Amino acid sequence: MYNAPSGVTCAYAWATSDGLRGASLFSRNPWRKLDCRPCPDRDVEADEVWSFIGKKEKRVRPEDDQNLGDCYTFVAIERHSKLVLNIAMGKRNQATADQFIEGVRHATAHSRFQITTDGFGPYKSAIWNTLHDRCDFAQLIKVYSNSQDARSDIAPPKSARLR
Repeated sequence: MYNAPSGVTCAYAWATSDGLRGASLFSRNPWRKLDCRPCPDRDVEADEVWSFIGKKEKRVRPEDDQNLGDCYTFVAIERHSKLVLNIAMGKRNQATADQFIEGVRHATAHSRFQITTDGFGPYKSAIWNTLHDRCDFAQLIKVYSNSQDARSDIAPPKSARLR
């Protein structure tokens, strides 16, 4: 486990340690179970980013490669230091969520922390099965209002409340 010197943020310790040999350094053992106690609070945010491989999901035919179509990049970030704790790519399903949260478990120390996600259902069971002993879990769900504005077709919706 790596313990940063007092007053040094996790991001600074990560960026200045060992010459920073690129992304391959991220998955090596010295960075497993990173202890971020000098960071003021342990808040982890997890979300997914949509993309596609080859073609969009609606264009994929049954005879096409199963890897074509929608692809989601799951990302877990420590909110204060902006340190990326884990990344996983795959379909937006329970299997990818489980693999992603297992990676978060390996990237965090055994200290208690808060993890916040969107309303994606598989996070509930993945976090309960993997992190229930060391984290508090919250889902941030935004509820949007219907706009009667003339530009509502091009303007982003207004967030009415959080659930």
